[in-house]
Amino acid sequence: MQFWYLYPSKPVINAEFETKWKQFLPKGDMKNDPYYGWKEERKQGDVVAIHFNSGVHVYFKTYEQNVQNLQTGTCDAIFCDEELPIELYDELTFRISASDGYFHMVFTRH
Repeated sequence: MQFWYLYPSKPVINAEFETKWKQFLPKGDMKNDPYYGWKEERKQGDVVAIHFNSGVHVYFKTYEQNVQNLQTGTCDAIFCDEELPIELYDELTFRISASDGYFHMVFTRH
């Protein structure tokens, strides 16, 4: 099962992972649990994914990516943090069409 979570940039992904995601992920012995356990994947120091032992994979993508670089997978759900650039919307909806997946977008009111 593949989920994508999109943030505006890689620095935002790294900050959000450290300050928000980690506090809700299993800790201690549960981090290595055969089902609930997980490990992060990093490339060049940046968080790119969380892989759960249950078979769920959360991949972090950015709004900075070229739309062609988002033509790489079928997702069960896509989550967008803040306003999604309109040029990415069509491609992302194609990523969930085969799985009849979910599309979630979060907005913050100032």
